[in-house]
Amino acid sequence: MKRFVWLLSILLLVPSVSGCGCPAILNTRLHPNMLTLTVGETAPPPQLQHQGCFEPWRTVNVGDWASEDLDIALVDNDTGVLTGVAPGKTTIIGFTEDEYRDGLSLPVTVIAPTTAAS
Repeated sequence: MKRFVWLLSILLLVPSVSGCGCPAILNTRLHPNMLTLTVGETAPPPQLQHQGCFEPWRTVNVGDWASEDLDIALVDNDTGVLTGVAPGKTTIIGFTEDEYRDGLSLPVTVIAPTTAAS
């Protein structure tokens, strides 16, 4: 019995000494994870969220926005607001402002505005 109690105390002590072993960021999600805009339409910036071990999701500030094709979609570097420019596909990229500087990429499709049938 003493041996069992000793072994149990060692097993309970090891996690508290060595830490949980979880990475600081366990999960990452981007919302929306893709976007379709009409030419001239604007959209708010996507939200990047991180989740650590035993932590709730938290929204992370994103800065340094850029569009891979300025002829298709623009992104305001300060606000992250997206604007459709011309029909086509591009990717919006950004980096988090936290200590991890995670990169994100958002596929964007811009479509021509529909015209009313006469």
